[in-house]
Amino acid sequence: MDPLADLLDGVRARSAAFCQAILEPPWSLRIADEATLALATALRGHAWIVPDVGEPVLMRTGDVTIIKGPKPYTIGDDPATPPEVIVKPG
Repeated sequence: MDPLADLLDGVRARSAAFCQAILEPPWSLRIADEATLALATALRGHAWIVPDVGEPVLMRTGDVTIIKGPKPYTIGDDPATPPEVIVKPG
């Protein structure tokens, strides 16, 4: 199997959540919900995925990003924008 197939095969989801946000800069969300896997997309504009370890990743309009958890990360308009909201487990 390829790495994506391995990742998707290994997920044992017990629940799912959906969130849509329409935000104006500056904005930033800290995702600390301990999810095993997350999908993020930018329908308009762009967003930065900022992991605690590693380099920020730019998401442009139409991009879909798979985020392997459960480690927390930040998503925002700019890597330097401090989080306004923290999403926790539950």
